[in-house]
Amino acid sequence: MQDCIAAAHFAKRPLFRESLPQHLCCIYNKSVLFSSVNSAQARRFLARHGCTFETGKGGHLLVRRGDRTSTLPQHGGRKQLGKGLWSKILKDLALKENR
Repeated sequence: MQDCIAAAHFAKRPLFRESLPQHLCCIYNKSVLFSSVNSAQARRFLARHGCTFETGKGGHLLVRRGDRTSTLPQHGGRKQLGKGLWSKILKDLALKENR
């Protein structure tokens, strides 16, 4: 079972245990749709959703989807895009991440 700080918290509240998810991380994951991804994963996701790519300045790609544009940094395979940046890219391109 996944280690979670919420197991003891919900064990103390038996009235709410049936109505709420078991762990705080489950509550957090339901409220946050955007997870962090690296630039290669982001590019594959965007390509599957009909985006095209053009070279940009200084290691960035210009991403186009219809008349919408955004910029995708290409800073190495292990470097994760922040959740805020990823959500901004999706918002700019009118996409939603369904996981």
